[in-house]
Parts: sequence; C-alpha cells; structure tokens
Amino acid sequence: MSAATSADLANLIRDIVELDTELKTLTVREPDRYRIAPRPPATAADIATLRAAWKQPPPPSYVRLLMLHNGIDNFYWMDMPLLATADIAEQSTLADDYELSHLLLFMAAEEWRAIGFDPTTADAEGEMAVAVCDKTGEHTRWPSLSAFLIGYRDRLAGWLADAKKDRAALDDD
Repeated sequence: MSAATSADLANLIRDIVELDTELKTLTVREPDRYRIAPRPPATAADIATLRAAWKQPPPPSYVRLLMLHNGIDNFYWMDMPLLATADIAEQSTLADDYELSHLLLFMAAEEWRAIGFDPTTADAEGEMAVAVCDKTGEHTRWPSLSAFLIGYRDRLAGWLADAKKDRAALDDD
C-alpha cells in the first residue's frame, strides 16, 4: 500500500474540491448548499479521541488527512461527510449499526452507505485498505486512502467531462 504525504493529501483534496464545485455548478440546482466544506485541522487531543473510539491506531495517512481537515462536509458528493473525530467518537457503534463491525468507518450517510478502513489489511506501517459499502454489502475496495482519493478525483473528472458534453449538446440544440 502506498502512503500519501501531507502534501499529496492536500493536493488531492484541493483537486476534489475544485472538480466537485464545478460539477455541482453544472448539475445541481443549489450548488452552494452542497459545496464541500473542509473543517479546521485536528488537534492531538482529537487524534487521541479517535484512537480511543477505534481502540486501535488509525492509518498514518488518515492522521495526516485529519491534521489538514478534521472532517469535510459534503465530501462524497452531497450527503456523505468525511466525519470529524468527535463525530466518530460520538457514533462509536456506527459500524455495528451498519453491520460492518469489521471496518473502521470514517464516512457514513443516512441512506445506508459507509466507507471505512479494513484493519485486517494493515501493512507494517499501519496503512489499510478502504472499503465502500452500501446496504447490499461491500462493493468497492481500494488498496489505500490515497488510492481511494485518487479514484474519487478521477471519477469526478469523468463526471465533469460528461456534464460539459451534455451542456454543450444542449447549447447546440
């Protein structure tokens, strides 16, 4: 698994925010309502809270992401935030509620969708695979947090390209 540096993560988040903003401007009726909103960085106490809630250390790349943004609202399209450490601690049974007790959830939506780290895949540095799940079970697995973020950025870029083509086709009519 490849571990992302803080700079890598900051660049990926910046790219995702830019692509998401442009895509929502083209495709969503009230784009400002659903704009990605990064929160301030996590503190050492926030990271300790997360470790206590998960009862094990989080992946180092995730800690680096939290040190940039302790949560990001509207991160995964419109309804799935990257949870802040306090949100994870307050919802310590979240994985059980989703029947995903084997995962360390860091994103969840009301429509029974969740994203989490699989601790059974931890490498020597503590990096873990990321699993994307819905009510039917796990449907996508990424080898690392950085691979998950790169995949999301690339999907947003593809959706944006499609939206621009659709808009151009409408303008031609």
